[in-house]
Amino acid sequence: MTHKLKKSKPLYRGVMLFAVSAFAALNPLLDSNGNVPDSLSASALFSDFQNRTFANFLFPYAVNSPLWSDGEGKSRFIALPESGKILFADSNSWTFPTQTVFVKNFYIDTVTGNPATRKIIETRLLLHRDTSIFEGYSYIWTDDLSEIVWPNYAAG
Repeated sequence: MTHKLKKSKPLYRGVMLFAVSAFAALNPLLDSNGNVPDSLSASALFSDFQNRTFANFLFPYAVNSPLWSDGEGKSRFIALPESGKILFADSNSWTFPTQTVFVKNFYIDTVTGNPATRKIIETRLLLHRDTSIFEGYSYIWTDDLSEIVWPNYAAG
């Protein structure tokens, strides 16, 4: 898959904004109706599910002030629809294109303080449905990490 990254002007405190174009008809994380799947193992989220390798259309990002989550580790990604651009305004919030999906993973160390024992336990998706609606979905990993399922609830 081909990606184009365009660096824009520096933002507040040196943060850079990137406009990303991932060439797909819809956001590849969504089904043909624009919905999230019940299970992520067969979705486009992973290029290799067994090794938990995330797809190359997901772009990692970090936040300036991460929240404490009982010592859990986190990784964050964003997936934009075709020709998606993130718009910035000095006096308003950032504007994300419809069908942008944010992905956040939660990890725990099964042996406290030992990153070699890190295990993924939850994956959350935040789907930008339209100009004013975001929908949140939380997927739970099975103990043996063989599947990641949606426990059938969403918070919008």
